[in-house]
Amino acid sequence: GDQANTAQAGASLYLVVTDAAGQQATVVFAPPADLLKFYWKKHDVTLDSLTGVDLTQVTELALGIGDRQAPQIGGSGLVLVDNIALAVE
Repeated sequence: GDQANTAQAGASLYLVVTDAAGQQATVVFAPPADLLKFYWKKHDVTLDSLTGVDLTQVTELALGIGDRQAPQIGGSGLVLVDNIALAVE
């Protein structure tokens, strides 16, 4: 995150996982406050939170900020993401 980010109030970071059949699961995994802090923080998404998709057939991972159902134009800023993996611990 970055204090200069201009995401809408309440805008969270979310992950969309899509499988080969086109089924999708969306999970919010970073609260709005994290988008304004300039530090690295680990966020775990548990596989059991990704219901409705075949996790053996994942074809796409997408990250978004805000409300996936009602996107807003105009936010700007910096979010660094690394080490994305689907794994059973």
